[in-house]
Amino acid sequence: MRKYIGELLFEETVSMRNMIPFSINKDIDERFRIDYVSNTNDFNIHHFADTDITLIIDGELYSNDFNIKANDKHFLRKIMLDIIENKFNTIEELNGSFNLIIYSHKSKEIKIINDRFATRPVYYFLDEKRLLFSNRMSEIAIYNNSKVNLNYKAIIEFFKLQMVFGSKTFIENIYSLEKATLNNFSKGKMTNFRYWSFNHHIDKNFSEKKYISDLSDLMKQIMCFKTEENMKYGVFLSGGLDSRAIMAADINNKISQVYTLGDSFNIECDISKSIAEHKGAKFNYIERESNHYYNIIKDSVEIGDGMHNYLNGHFIGFLDQISQDVDIIFNGSLIEQFWQGSKFIKKNLQFRQYKLSLPFIDKSKDNSIDKVLENFPRKVPNIDEIFNKDLDLDVDLLIKNTFKEMLESNFQTIDVDPQEAIDYLACDSYGRYSSHLNQLCINNEVNYRTIYDNRLIDLLLKVPIKYRASGDLLRKAIARLDLEIGRIPLSSSRLSLKRNYNLQWLATNYHRVYNKLYKSKNYKSENYSWPNYSRLIIENKKIQQNILSIIEDSSILSDKIFDREILKEKFNQHVHGIKDHERLLTQVLTFGEWHKMIKRRMS
Repeated sequence: MRKYIGELLFEETVSMRNMIPFSINKDIDERFRIDYVSNTNDFNIHHFADTDITLIIDGELYSNDFNIKANDKHFLRKIMLDIIENKFNTIEELNGSFNLIIYSHKSKEIKIINDRFATRPVYYFLDEKRLLFSNRMSEIAIYNNSKVNLNYKAIIEFFKLQMVFGSKTFIENIYSLEKATLNNFSKGKMTNFRYWSFNHHIDKNFSEKKYISDLSDLMKQIMCFKTEENMKYGVFLSGGLDSRAIMAADINNKISQVYTLGDSFNIECDISKSIAEHKGAKFNYIERESNHYYNIIKDSVEIGDGMHNYLNGHFIGFLDQISQDVDIIFNGSLIEQFWQGSKFIKKNLQFRQYKLSLPFIDKSKDNSIDKVLENFPRKVPNIDEIFNKDLDLDVDLLIKNTFKEMLESNFQTIDVDPQEAIDYLACDSYGRYSSHLNQLCINNEVNYRTIYDNRLIDLLLKVPIKYRASGDLLRKAIARLDLEIGRIPLSSSRLSLKRNYNLQWLATNYHRVYNKLYKSKNYKSENYSWPNYSRLIIENKKIQQNILSIIEDSSILSDKIFDREILKEKFNQHVHGIKDHERLLTQVLTFGEWHKMIKRRMS
């Protein structure tokens, strides 16, 4: 378990009431205390007596060169002093996945700085008397013990886009820290500024050969830096690109354990095994039981505060054993998202109700906001009708307004090229992505790292979109690092990394259609580590019953917000194989279980 909650009182002394059961209670001074429980070693508290400052580091922080180890105490001290002295240019040099919390015993102020993509979410409640902050939104609500007022706009965004944008959460008056910000809390007030923005800086002299070389060299340097300690390293490996990039960049073969999860030993497992054997690492195949995605519901929902679809808590239940085998586990994160370009707007081929995304970039620049909403990668269709009609909601208009706010905040205008707009919106606040729940669940039990690094982001923002959208740069960089790994086929296309994007696209769609028409019709996937979630709901009666019980309970899905008759109709359509509503139903399950949990714990 890994959770913490801090309380700063602006006038009174802190109470002695436990904030988290069975936690370590740390009274920083008479005004500030923090309770925490952690199975990992990436949450640390340092007190610098000569400056009368306490520093708390959540995660791993290092510099933009490769000379300083993560969380080096002398480096942390220098950063702390620069920030206290308002030398804010230092912040731009901070690298890693972190929240840095600085408390001044003299001024009774707290500053919190997070990384560029808020990869470790922090939530807070603030009034004139106190500040509460935590890595779990629900812990703040439970400790605060006041009436929970739901934020309708956040709930609608969650159901429509599978994530909540900006500072909103499900609960009014509890907020999320926005990414890449320095936040100052003092005497009941908060001020902040954003120290980094997501902007393309396209290299006009771009050379594919040079950038392949730069990308592969940079990944190699990052992995050497992140595996330099005398520790046991492992990796969660799939048949795709992101975890494969980690293995290829591990030129010193420091990763000794490879883990691949599946419902059966399919092509992805076989590919992972081939990569592990080539690198001389031990291959560990973990097979999920049929009720795995039922058994993880409560833990997954609690860790993600209900704001990440619970299905992404894949490794819950397996991490105790893994933590005995390795000290640090690597997991693919952001690298494929950024370099494969699946989120970019492509031309489409429409046939009746079917839409096929073609391997060609849509170069039109009109109606930016409309185009982004139409092509947003995690959009759930036909959501409007599940909400109470008395609310008179225009869901698309609400989402467009959110997008406008986000674009204005990052670019200071909404007149942005649609490709750059969707690149930013699909990558912003990565810590609130639905799929990021996987990292949060892993880090709940084991120290984890990724190949993510600011230098990779700075490099990619110089690359023309057409080169990122194809994924060719990443595939060629991996092959340059390790020719044999480049020869091992991808699970999606069954082709080696040498094959160009058009062939990859053609082969991937061929196998997708072939498997859908002629292969197994149960929930076990032929190609991927993850199951066919649509079939999983149809076949798993326990999951079905859980969803139905939530839909039928008006205290959980309030009639003020939802049309439960429509939801029940969609549930019946899905379980009888009439129409696929998998994503909607698992969103209902996630939100409903969270609402049940918060009501139960507060009572």
